[in-house]
Amino acid sequence: MNSTAPVSEHIAPNSEDLPIDRPRKSGLVIRPGNREGAINLLDQLLSEGDPEEERETLELLKQALNEHRAAVGARLMFPDEQNHSA
Repeated sequence: MNSTAPVSEHIAPNSEDLPIDRPRKSGLVIRPGNREGAINLLDQLLSEGDPEEERETLELLKQALNEHRAAVGARLMFPDEQNHSA
């Protein structure tokens, strides 16, 4: 596994491939392997990002998380952000 491999090569395709003692709820499982390659891949993705798009995405994710948690009666993760949704 090298650092230029597609992200899909770093992610297990199916949680059923895991040993029986591993959690399977998320469906996204990072395969054990080349940690340095994974770190390099994350650094590469980070350096390619658009800061404005990343800010907008973060705001949308925080809003969605707050909405979901409010719907299930859980504490808001970003209480200062709740009044920013339009």
